[in-house]
Amino acid sequence: MTNQLTPSHTVFKYLRRMLHGWLLLAMCLPALMATAQPKLEFQMKKPKQFEERKLGSEKMADKKFTPIRRFFQNTYTHYNYYFNANEKLIKIIDQAIETQKDDYTELLSFFPYSLKTTAANGDIDSILQTVTTGILLHDLRNDWIDNLYLLMGKAYLHRMDFDSAMMSFQFLNTSYAPKEKDGYDQPIGSNSVEGSNALSIATKEKTNLAKKALSRPPSRNESFLWMIRTLTAKGNYLDASSLLSTIKNDPVFPERLRNELNEVTSLYVLRPAAIRQRCRVHRKSSGQCEQPARQSPPLLPRRPIVPAGRHAQRSL
Repeated sequence: MTNQLTPSHTVFKYLRRMLHGWLLLAMCLPALMATAQPKLEFQMKKPKQFEERKLGSEKMADKKFTPIRRFFQNTYTHYNYYFNANEKLIKIIDQAIETQKDDYTELLSFFPYSLKTTAANGDIDSILQTVTTGILLHDLRNDWIDNLYLLMGKAYLHRMDFDSAMMSFQFLNTSYAPKEKDGYDQPIGSNSVEGSNALSIATKEKTNLAKKALSRPPSRNESFLWMIRTLTAKGNYLDASSLLSTIKNDPVFPERLRNELNEVTSLYVLRPAAIRQRCRVHRKSSGQCEQPARQSPPLLPRRPIVPAGRHAQRSL
């Protein structure tokens, strides 16, 4: 004998599911109201046949950004785009580590994989496609757009497209720079404390435990470390040294990224030494080798080079 649900039971079951959904949404409302990222807008030139068509991000900009919309936009962008693209990049790096063959007659590479190996992986193009789609189709006011731009720069770096990587990181740096309370742009590179001589370019992160638990830390501070890594990979040691010196002395730079800062510092110090050691080996066999632009780049430059200001022309 089978149990048959009466119409009243069906309605009750439906109402119970709705109640559970609204209760879950109510529990998430505090997190929805807490955002660590400022508003982002950009203009994109479209092909002539698509000039009258609006992208998803443009349609969303015309709507009010309610807590419910924030919740769903954050969820879609995070799990449909950022999560999948980030997992694919991790997989590419893991595959490069597995196929890495070290030459013990030379100084070992700093990371256990080669950028040449990751650049040869065709899946890295799909990461850029996923990230770009996530940006163009979703509300630019949600909390995961800056993470997508950071991931875009990482993908370009692992594809050895260093110029595009720097453009992505610089766009993130300028577009998500802190603003004044009245909404005006705040100059990048200023004294963090009145009367102090310390130059600050980082974004001050929230220290309140409740706010830290209900909001994401800004990706802008992390982008500085990836800019240093990209400049080092390009062999631009002077700019890498200047930015590294500024970040190390920045009183606002978050403590949570100190381990990553120490890592890029070690990379910066060891990479020129590795190139010079490789040159000595190659010179014995071929008699020719391209030396680094600077034999001993200064760790503490005389004048710090601050990334491009907020009013610079956007590249993306």
